[in-house]
Amino acid sequence: MKHNILFLSGWYPTRDNPTLGNFIVKHAECVSSHHSIYALHLSLTENISQKEEIDFSETPFPSKVIYLRKSKIPFLGSLFDKIKIIKRYFSEYKILINSDFKPELIHANIVYPIGIVACMFKWKYKINYIIEEHWTGYLDYGINRPGFFKKRIIRFVAKRASAILPDSQDLGHAIQKLNIKTPIIKLANVVHVEHFTPQLQKEESEISKMIHVSTLHNVHKNIELLIDSFSEVLNLGHKAELHIISDGNFEQYKGKIEELGIAQNIIFHGELKAEEIAPVLREADFFVLSSNFENLPCVLIESVACGVPAISTNVGGVDEIINETNGILVEPRNQAQMVDAMVKMIDSHHLYDKTEMHKSAVSLYSYEAIGQQLSKIYSDIIQKSGL
Repeated sequence: MKHNILFLSGWYPTRDNPTLGNFIVKHAECVSSHHSIYALHLSLTENISQKEEIDFSETPFPSKVIYLRKSKIPFLGSLFDKIKIIKRYFSEYKILINSDFKPELIHANIVYPIGIVACMFKWKYKINYIIEEHWTGYLDYGINRPGFFKKRIIRFVAKRASAILPDSQDLGHAIQKLNIKTPIIKLANVVHVEHFTPQLQKEESEISKMIHVSTLHNVHKNIELLIDSFSEVLNLGHKAELHIISDGNFEQYKGKIEELGIAQNIIFHGELKAEEIAPVLREADFFVLSSNFENLPCVLIESVACGVPAISTNVGGVDEIINETNGILVEPRNQAQMVDAMVKMIDSHHLYDKTEMHKSAVSLYSYEAIGQQLSKIYSDIIQKSGL
């Protein structure tokens, strides 16, 4: 039986940040074949000339992104913006329930702040909500840890949800440490296994190709570790290229790269769409992720789906993806281990079974697999609530 599910997203792709929360769009898309989905997101911005602008799309599911002009009033402007956002969510909800779409469950994305709106809707409209969570602030070693006031709001909102859906077991354990007893159900990120497929026949080259895909935010992704380790591998006499795909600021690392004398060995591809990343990824011999903290990185799932083995720091939920059948785990911030893993992978990347890696990705992370899991979660909660 199809149900009406309203997605309320704190993170969602916008004009200002087109990749923000793209994993949320994928989750909505994969379950849209099972249920009727409507996504709503409000974004504060300074980049509009009018008080508001609206982007509406019917595909792959109905979605509305409303851009509201950010207040320029000193001190109180932020408060006025928050009130404006909440009032607008309520008015949009009224529009929905007066149309042909009456939500039966709210799928909110991240507890703070959008979970507050979902909690208000539950109080006023008696509709249950679940919360999908990706925020690394819960992790002991993450940045932007919640303060006393924010922690109390998170606990209040999370306890009233029907379920919390973190993208890794590791994140789920971190959430439970806040004394939140709400059922925790891991919801992995999803990948287009039709796009990310192995290249079974590939010409061998004396130059090993490793690839990295990220935002290039050093505090998070530790790009300096990646560059330093790669440089040491070259100094050991290995022939290799490092391919980097990112929408981030590559310029900030050019001085270091020039100083190390490895500029000719690093190829920067810039920002690529998912369908453009796949062919570059499958041409690589192996993937490298050097992060200080993570949840369940989509890039590692995409790498596995392409049959490309991965080296990654063992942080967050990474060990829920990478094991001896598809890659090598190293300690975070450990250059010696990272260099050893790169050298080992240069020699052994061809020994990994690409076909089995892809099959594993299909069974765990495909649109069909995650869509069925989400569909069951929705149906069980709605049936239990008697709606």
